[in-house]
Amino acid sequence: MITLTAYSRQLRWLLMGLFCLCLAALAALLYNLPSASVARSSAALTQLCSDIAHSVDQVFPDQQRPLAQPEQIDFMQNRLDMGLEQAPGVEGGLWQRQAGFFAYSFPSYNGREVRSHADDTEQQRVLANVNDVAAGDQPLVLQAQQGQTLLQLTAICPLASHEDAVVWLATERGIISNGLLITLTAIITTLAVMLVLIMVLQHRFVSSWYQRRDELAESLQDEDQLVPLTTDIPEMQPMLFLLQASRARIKELQQSLDEVDSRGSEEQRLIEMGQLASALANEVKAPLETIHRRASQLSQVAAKTYQGRLDEILREAAHIEHTLEGLLLLNDRRDIKRTTIQLQPWLNAIANSHRELSESRQVAVTALADEHDSISIDSLQLRYAVDNLVLNALSFAPSGSEVLVRAHQASGRMLISVSDEGPGVSPAMRKQLFDAKARSRKQVYGMGLAMVRTIAHAHGGEVRYEDLTPGGRFIIDLPMTTA
Repeated sequence: MITLTAYSRQLRWLLMGLFCLCLAALAALLYNLPSASVARSSAALTQLCSDIAHSVDQVFPDQQRPLAQPEQIDFMQNRLDMGLEQAPGVEGGLWQRQAGFFAYSFPSYNGREVRSHADDTEQQRVLANVNDVAAGDQPLVLQAQQGQTLLQLTAICPLASHEDAVVWLATERGIISNGLLITLTAIITTLAVMLVLIMVLQHRFVSSWYQRRDELAESLQDEDQLVPLTTDIPEMQPMLFLLQASRARIKELQQSLDEVDSRGSEEQRLIEMGQLASALANEVKAPLETIHRRASQLSQVAAKTYQGRLDEILREAAHIEHTLEGLLLLNDRRDIKRTTIQLQPWLNAIANSHRELSESRQVAVTALADEHDSISIDSLQLRYAVDNLVLNALSFAPSGSEVLVRAHQASGRMLISVSDEGPGVSPAMRKQLFDAKARSRKQVYGMGLAMVRTIAHAHGGEVRYEDLTPGGRFIIDLPMTTA
């Protein structure tokens, strides 16, 4: 379907093409106007006359002075015939004061009668001007109008080889007619009309283009509306595609910004929850310590019948107290405070802190590290993480087994592992092992392992579980960061 814009453009191109054709026709007519044609014919006739005179003069090269009487007239006639053979419509001859007119030629004459001399009118025109030409050395061109449409041209050239002798040539050329004037007037009028039409169409096209552009721009003000990808203004088509792509990109960026804002709100909510959890831990810690102290006092005087239950209360209270200590530690020390420690004495201290519990369960806790190994860490946070892993291992390790706490380097990283010979972690439990909500049948995973992972990530590392036969191993994988 051709749009109005395309149709207007085609019409304008058509009119411009016709305008150019009319200009070419006018140029051709002006080129062939009689005034221009006469000027060219006069110049050509003068040149031909001079050439014939020069060819005749060459016949007498040794004469010191011009001849008084024409000689070798046949040869002159031959030179005249040869000169006029390629000049249609041109007649000519020679004249000498004593001999008169001689050596006449009109090769292109196509009349019925043979012409052997010029007519009287032409002879009179030559005789009227021959004295001036014969006395000088420059040719002369004469113009005489015959009727309304013809112009008689006559060229007279002096002969240097003879006294008072000339070569004369004559021809006729048409002049402008009424029909030609009418044609020129019609062409000029047509050109003027076409020029006006082109200007009017151009004005209408430009006005229509701006109007459609403004309407399209107004329709695009509403960003919620779809961008029209088709328009009858071809110049606007690429911009519409770019606008559509830009709006789609803006929506993507807006969605990303909303997600960032949402994550920021979620992080703020988590910070607030952490602060509330810290306050709750502080509130619970003091009563819990009282419960733990009173239960210890009661276990010293209670009968053996209730000793097992009191021990269980003490263990659970210690577990809760340990968890609260870790929560408070993470909340109070969100930024890592690194210090360089020697791993062997640091691990020995951790193993010794669990000696009472390990002896009660008849499980050995062994620390192993190279005496030269050191690492830059937050010792309080990372100790809490290792303590959690040791407590988990003691909860599952069978009597008479060993819990191994080991640190060693591998591939430029420091691996701190805690392994036991217990039943290990079931495949179903491994997927949620580090989830704060996860619980085992002995209630020892959950929050503790979740905080171990948080501490490992804060140090730029990670924590993972490996299955052993028997038992299992937790590994804290840390980069070798030095202070």
